[in-house]
Amino acid sequence: AGFEVWDRDIVQEIARVSGGDERILSSLDEHHRRAIDDAVRGFLKSVDHTNVQYFRALVRVVRTIAEHGSAVVVGRGANYIVPVTRALRVRLTAPEAWRIDQIVSRTDMTVREATARVRQWDRERTDFVQHHFRRHIEDASAYDLVMNAAAFDLNAMADLVLGAYAARFS
Repeated sequence: AGFEVWDRDIVQEIARVSGGDERILSSLDEHHRRAIDDAVRGFLKSVDHTNVQYFRALVRVVRTIAEHGSAVVVGRGANYIVPVTRALRVRLTAPEAWRIDQIVSRTDMTVREATARVRQWDRERTDFVQHHFRRHIEDASAYDLVMNAAAFDLNAMADLVLGAYAARFS
């Protein structure tokens, strides 16, 4: 439908715009580091991109993407960055067991490894949103549409999102 999807390439764009090291920026992406750790890394180890610097660059890049329009920004608190009047804020969720099964079926991970990975991702995303936006990621009021990915296939979810988009912005 003419939308450009922005996910991990947001980190690449931040690196390009800021001249930062993509590996360091990736370590900050959707991860919250404690303030003391951030200060140590920033001052004692001469890391150019602390959590705060990364977050400022993230906000600039996401707002620029939103200004150009016709974009889907995956994660990174974009629903808190882009003005409500300029975005359809969608959250996909699914039961933990379903997400673990999806990872096991698509990778060579064991159930134990996939479980650890899913729980780590959930903690990191929750901490990122809590730290930077002072919000709870599960708060449905921060989204216009919340869908259970275990209940729909990808095409059905895309149709639902496009229908909601058309209803909201036509």
